[in-house]
Amino acid sequence: ALMTTPVYQADGSMLVKFGNSLPDVTSPDLVRTEVSHNDRREIIQSNVPLMLSKSLLRNVVRDFGVDRLYPRQPDEKITGSPVDAAVNRLLNGDLIVATDPNSNVINVSLRNINPDVAAGFLNELFDAFINRQSEVFNNPPTNFLSEQVEHARKRLESSQQELEDFKSTS
Repeated sequence: ALMTTPVYQADGSMLVKFGNSLPDVTSPDLVRTEVSHNDRREIIQSNVPLMLSKSLLRNVVRDFGVDRLYPRQPDEKITGSPVDAAVNRLLNGDLIVATDPNSNVINVSLRNINPDVAAGFLNELFDAFINRQSEVFNNPPTNFLSEQVEHARKRLESSQQELEDFKSTS
């Protein structure tokens, strides 16, 4: 136990907002409804794989510095690129992303031999994640998304018409 290197853990949390803070990807003539509990859980859970995506982690590791995150020992051999080795190390237990199904919070932890490095890396990861989310939600909808919104609008109109017809016959 005396020979082991101490490992520190930096923790951070991110609050996921709902309601009026959600980006509006619907057409202007559709009425926005409140986000259900299941929808909230799905939205929060969908953020976890995005935060753990290899492309996002590669960018953050590259910008932060591989040797700063994981200083190499003289006898350490790395197969493949150092960035990919660092990303694999993060994904294999050093980086933990967890959610609570009853909460709007995503908890992130990073284990590292340097507490300042762990905290600094988490800050850069949060910044990169927020930028990625902004890119996703602020870009104009793709054709596929536009088609899906139009299809949903038509189904809503059809359902509303059926309801009105049913009410008028009752």
